[in-house]
Amino acid sequence: MADNNENKPPMNPKTIGSYWLMGAIGAVALVGAIFAGVIAADLTTGDSGDDEDDIPHAELGGDDAPAWRAPQIEPAWPKPDVVLTDTDGNDYDLREETEGYVTVLALGFTNCPDECPAHMNTISRAIEEMNPDDADDVKVVFVTTDPERDTPEVLRNWLDLFDEDFVGLTGSLEEVEAVQQELGVPVAEQVEDSPRDAGDYDVSHSVIVYAFDKDTNESHIVFPLGVQRDAWVHDLTKLVREGWSAE
Repeated sequence: MADNNENKPPMNPKTIGSYWLMGAIGAVALVGAIFAGVIAADLTTGDSGDDEDDIPHAELGGDDAPAWRAPQIEPAWPKPDVVLTDTDGNDYDLREETEGYVTVLALGFTNCPDECPAHMNTISRAIEEMNPDDADDVKVVFVTTDPERDTPEVLRNWLDLFDEDFVGLTGSLEEVEAVQQELGVPVAEQVEDSPRDAGDYDVSHSVIVYAFDKDTNESHIVFPLGVQRDAWVHDLTKLVREGWSAE
């Protein structure tokens, strides 16, 4: 596996799955503190992905509108060079399988009560709102942070709730931890004392979603929890049609 990040400082967008609102606000605050880019979108969060209409949306038109609505990161982050297991049980070389596509990469787990379904719902609805030809050039990949419970079948059934074309990836604990390390985020941890049913557990994990350019395989923008759907539509469409540029 290529080690592209040994000289890069780790990013720290980590939230606890049981506390959705705290996690959402914390993720936004941390992005502002960590990344040197300009936060161009309104990152105010709501109670769930279904309640977006109650939240002010970023203004996408006008001469003063920023080029990108999501936070920018510098330096750009390379796409992980990993091979995991897809929901058909086959090897999935992330770079090879997503070559030539704008790649949206999310981390999470299917038992997540809040952040993960909220994020995936927002992404699904954004893809639906895009021009179909543009949407065809986007691949959404979800990597589990809970491989013990998220078997390929479990992942497939969960992702189908959002979009049957979403790619689900799992692997050994070491393999999924390697993905997180390549992304520069803290490795997910089980939260045994979370307020769930006896014997169940939450998983604390990064809620940052990366969008990798189809030409460079680098992510210049990221999507914390709370970035509005219209910002997703704008930025993904721009990446498909124009590729990355700072302006």
